[in-house]
Amino acid sequence: MKDHWIVKLLFSTRTMTFLLFAFAVSMAVGTWIEHLYDTPTSKKWIYNAWWFSAMMLLLVLNFIGNIKRYQLFQWKKWATLTLHLSWILIIIGAGITRYISFEGMMLIREGKTEEAFYSDETYMSVIMQGMSRWARNAA
Repeated sequence: MKDHWIVKLLFSTRTMTFLLFAFAVSMAVGTWIEHLYDTPTSKKWIYNAWWFSAMMLLLVLNFIGNIKRYQLFQWKKWATLTLHLSWILIIIGAGITRYISFEGMMLIREGKTEEAFYSDETYMSVIMQGMSRWARNAA
């Protein structure tokens, strides 16, 4: 039975080459944007964009398909299998980090332990109106 043209395209080495090149260029552009502007801008336009996640998903599917296509579960092909599995593991780890974790900052003094951190997300905003008598006297 012949493979469908979509399966051939999805699992081809040319597709993998294109996706890896596009992935590298995207990360280079993201780094350039971060250098020129700031981290939130590069996250918005590159790293947290839907197409960046789609590219990583396509890469994982391509790696899995190529493992099956080239029968990499053989002792003589262990190095190539290790390379493909490592890419899959790295991308899955990046996905877990992106969708399950949260970002923040923890200030730890030398020799001390800490149990709290400052989140990057805003959970509560407080607007102070007017000045108290203490603040007026201090100014």
